[in-house]
Amino acid sequence: MRRGAGSFGWWETAIGHPAPRLDGFVVRYRGFRALTSVPRSRREIPVGLPCVVFGIDDPLTLTEAACPETPPVQHRSFVVGLRTNCLRGTHNGRIHGVEVMLTPFGAHALLGHSMVELANAVVDADDVFGPAAVALIEERLARTLTWTARFDVLDEFFTHRAQIAASEFAPVRHAWSRLERDMRAVPSGQLADELGWSQRRLELAFRQQIGLSPATIARMARFRRAVRLLLGQQTPLTELAVRCGYYDQSHFNREFRSVTGTTPIRYLCDSRGDGPDGDLGQPARIDARYAKLSLLA
Repeated sequence: MRRGAGSFGWWETAIGHPAPRLDGFVVRYRGFRALTSVPRSRREIPVGLPCVVFGIDDPLTLTEAACPETPPVQHRSFVVGLRTNCLRGTHNGRIHGVEVMLTPFGAHALLGHSMVELANAVVDADDVFGPAAVALIEERLARTLTWTARFDVLDEFFTHRAQIAASEFAPVRHAWSRLERDMRAVPSGQLADELGWSQRRLELAFRQQIGLSPATIARMARFRRAVRLLLGQQTPLTELAVRCGYYDQSHFNREFRSVTGTTPIRYLCDSRGDGPDGDLGQPARIDARYAKLSLLA
């Protein structure tokens, strides 16, 4: 567990690992709680994994960071599919809940939805699991006193929903892992040949089980590698762009703005606490999700 406090208020986070029977479905749990003196917001970089958030306290306001004219939505518990652009989350000074990071193919099994329906979408949890199930989970999480016990509640809930064998999504899992892991983009045709599939079959399986095409998965993996370099090293943008496979710095700048709604330099300042974007309740830092994305390799 990590805790912190300052003039803005206090926060805590806790990381939990799912039960072994959920291997391949659930990547991890992250409990979070914060109380701040003023509303806080944060731009969320797409991490390449779908997630479910079960809220225990007040709802979170979500907006499209790259399209600020899009009307905001409020949810306490919600599902986020794979994304190609940033969300901005804002709370009113109180935030408390658990985030469940899923594999793309695990989300397809556990949520019972075609993932293409959830791509670049935020869906209220009631519309995915049903209002009665969500109300029961929120109630059980609220009355459970420790993070470990809350993670056990979620293990139980998701185990009941894990109804398909891992072998059914093993081919797509292999292809997805290759795209996330390889520094250079792997052509869809090559991935299809490795699986003994046609390229069309691969495209359809990706859209059904993951929600995005192989080419889009590769593009977002390249973007996340660039963000890690941007945040973790003092690499000139021209060099960074070339190392990550962009044509040039201009290409990288355009891609960055299309995903985040801001420039690389502005985002870097925000992440270090020098800009308007704070964390959702804790000091600006690099979330571990962004540093290790090939969690299933």
